[in-house]
Amino acid sequence: MTRFALFLCFFGVLGIGALPDLPARADERPSLRLPLDCALGEDCWVARYPDRGDGESRSDYTCGTRTQEGHRGTDITLASLAAMAEGVDVVAVAPGEVIRLRDGEPEGGVGTQRRVPASGRECGNGLLIDHGGGWQSQYCHLRKGTLMVAVGDQVQAGDPLGQVGLSGETQFPHVHLNLFRDGAAIDPFDGQPVTQVCGEGGASLWEDASVGYEPLALLSAELGGSVPDQDQVWLGGADQGLSVNAQAMVLTGKALGARAGDRWRFQIWAPDGAVFYDGTSEIDKDQQFVFRYGGRKAPDGGLVPGQWRGTITVTRNGAEDPPREWRQDTEMTVVDER
Repeated sequence: MTRFALFLCFFGVLGIGALPDLPARADERPSLRLPLDCALGEDCWVARYPDRGDGESRSDYTCGTRTQEGHRGTDITLASLAAMAEGVDVVAVAPGEVIRLRDGEPEGGVGTQRRVPASGRECGNGLLIDHGGGWQSQYCHLRKGTLMVAVGDQVQAGDPLGQVGLSGETQFPHVHLNLFRDGAAIDPFDGQPVTQVCGEGGASLWEDASVGYEPLALLSAELGGSVPDQDQVWLGGADQGLSVNAQAMVLTGKALGARAGDRWRFQIWAPDGAVFYDGTSEIDKDQQFVFRYGGRKAPDGGLVPGQWRGTITVTRNGAEDPPREWRQDTEMTVVDER
């Protein structure tokens, strides 16, 4: 028996089975999975892409505006605080070793309630994984007390690391992923350094070919009895029911990547299928985050009990983009408590 055959036999006797995945070699590009255990475009969305501008303006890798000045990483967001509270795992994008970790940073808030952390701790609770070949990934804003790994642990792609939180410098529930090669920040959407200007990129590093560019992320549509403020719009949650005595029926949506000229249509149907409200609103300027609403006061006698439905449709027509539509549907139960 050859020495190689003896080696395989030895590992077979111990019951170890297949050899573990090896870290990337210096000449290899890693194949990355999403850093969240979620379905992109359904219960999570890319909030911001890395900034590939020339220093005077912000640009994502397509030369669009879905980023923030100086933003080196990729933000993947949840729709609401309610979704975060359910516990969404942050996972390793590729095999490697945990080499740095921080936990214990408090949770901040959203909107006007957000907490600004001390300088140097903007990442909040997070960790750094070394993948070999000079490649590393960093994960930020994890929920306090949820980290599931320790320094020195070996992880595989998809292994849970912790959960989405609001620690550090953040305004909404998301994970911030930084990707590095030899210390230089890399854009995973085209594999190029973030210092390289947009529009000259290469192949994506994401293993799922469907992970691509989305010029707008329509996060939610929710029915309620009033117009929410900037803090309330992130609450979310299951249908808790609305009283027939509510003063209004309002449909609210929020989105990332809004552009001037985007047309929002709000449609609300009563339980019998009758149209309760059908109106439009147009965005007047580009905005990274926006929320809009439509609805009307309850009629005399109150709202009709039963299941109400709402739909938000965002239409974009522009010279830079083909016509696009994004849609979110929702329902709300109106309860007669009289």
